[in-house]
Amino acid sequence: MVDPASGNPLQAARVKNLDLLRGLVMVVMVLDHVRDFVHTGGVSEDPTDLATTTPALFATRWITHFCAPVFVFLAGLSVRLQLQRGKEKGEVARTLFRRGVFLIGLEVVVLRPLILFQFDYRMLAVLQVIWVIGASMCLLSAMLRIRPAIVLALGLALVAGHGLLVPHERFVFAPAGSVDVFTVLLLRRGMFFLWEGGPVVLCFYPLLPWFGVMALGYAAGAVYACSMEVRRRRLAMLGLATTAVFLVARSLRGYGDPDPWNPQLDGWLSVASFLRVEKYPPSLQYVAMTLGPALLFLAATERLRGDGPLRLLIALGRAPLVFYVLQWPVAHLVSRLFQWIAGQPVGWDRIDFLSDMQLPSGCGFSLPIVWLAWIVSLVVLVPLSLAIERWRTARERGGLWRYV
Repeated sequence: MVDPASGNPLQAARVKNLDLLRGLVMVVMVLDHVRDFVHTGGVSEDPTDLATTTPALFATRWITHFCAPVFVFLAGLSVRLQLQRGKEKGEVARTLFRRGVFLIGLEVVVLRPLILFQFDYRMLAVLQVIWVIGASMCLLSAMLRIRPAIVLALGLALVAGHGLLVPHERFVFAPAGSVDVFTVLLLRRGMFFLWEGGPVVLCFYPLLPWFGVMALGYAAGAVYACSMEVRRRRLAMLGLATTAVFLVARSLRGYGDPDPWNPQLDGWLSVASFLRVEKYPPSLQYVAMTLGPALLFLAATERLRGDGPLRLLIALGRAPLVFYVLQWPVAHLVSRLFQWIAGQPVGWDRIDFLSDMQLPSGCGFSLPIVWLAWIVSLVVLVPLSLAIERWRTARERGGLWRYV
């Protein structure tokens, strides 16, 4: 297949602004995870709680809301690009399923100890974005022979309609063996025991609404079969329409998020209330708020040449999994370094995650130190990730490396 915009074979081409967007959200993602380890409130705080947050803390958390939806959306879009480049559907489906299973295993087996620095397997797994991308890939692999319009309709139904199935409880404790275990995995954030008194699984990313985001990305890949100018216009229209859905739905204080916007006495809190939408699980307003600007970004960067300093972000965008895995231990170790330098108790590793999500007393730093720790983490992460990616791609590597 030939790229209508340039005449170059799509098989030999990468879409640079997709890599740029992915690289950009990866850098922002590290800020959120560094904050979990370094900030005084730690992982237990809610930076968007209007009663306790500050403008800087709210903004530090809010900007990272774009990361997960962009990751999942671009994963679906990339599958569509493979098919449009001429790959056989059966081959893509098999590879996609195997990669999905690999990612689920990676989340449970590798990321769990890397995140917590613990081998107390009473907390068996923390199911986050890698698990849901893997599970969504497995689902999508079964749908590649279905008409894309049907996948689009399914994606819209899941993103827009799953809120009808989800009660307003913020966190669900599902008894072992109950039906609620499936609702936690499929629709609601929560935790469950594998069996009574057995190990615990925490699920922050329920499958169905996030699969809806991947299905939308798969459907949106159709615009990349158009010429560059047509593609740019369609991406811009999709981005404006999606952003308008968020603005209208939020303004009307109606369907699409469990917490309607409420004007506040303080002006900045009114803005924060307007932007405070539900991620766990992702509400319709949350998805529209994040994917609308992402589509506009893709439209604005269609003519991107990828020269200069942007090359670094583009290169990072081509090594997302390596970067994602490494950023957890790096953020954790940087937090230990800062605590050691400041003479604070290094107590994170001793937290019992089954009962206490608070950092020890006297542990943690203010927000400017969080930003400094973020920069230090990137100084370590970026060259390390790129070096591993160069080694991985220097020659054709088999085994599990082909899924990285």
